[in-house]
Amino acid sequence: MKHFIKEKIGAYFKTKINQQNEFYKHNLKQEIEAYKAALIRDLEEYKLGIDIRRNIAFEVSNQKMKAYQAICSGFGEIIKDMYVYSILEPEYQEDKLTYQNKMNERLRSVNDSLRVYDFFIDPVKVGLPLSEIYRNAIHVICDHPDNKEKTLALIDQYGNFTAIIKADLFEN
Repeated sequence: MKHFIKEKIGAYFKTKINQQNEFYKHNLKQEIEAYKAALIRDLEEYKLGIDIRRNIAFEVSNQKMKAYQAICSGFGEIIKDMYVYSILEPEYQEDKLTYQNKMNERLRSVNDSLRVYDFFIDPVKVGLPLSEIYRNAIHVICDHPDNKEKTLALIDQYGNFTAIIKADLFEN
């Protein structure tokens, strides 16, 4: 009988322990599933954040590229025309005042068209050299439109500026 009672007690505690183990297992599984779901949600939010930052960076670089294309096409054409004017014989050049007004208007137009890109242009690396080119172009147009050496100096300055632009594009 002692043996029977001992087994009965053992079986009773064994079922109680198994019940408690099942209860703990069930609770742990729920906690693990909740933790896993939270990790997956956090990971998805993190991935979304990366995607958003990547898209923003892409859009910024795209706008920066458009800005630099606008700068190069606008100023490049003006500087080319300035050089052509400076090497033409005086009898083939248009009236100096007409030329100056036309070129100043073109410079102003290019400068105004670039305002939409101000946010994307680095004010120190690109903005300052660009404003110096703008100032020097106005100086050459107004004071020395037929001076080939001054125009060539402006072309060199513009060439250095385009190198700055390329470096800025590939730096980011």
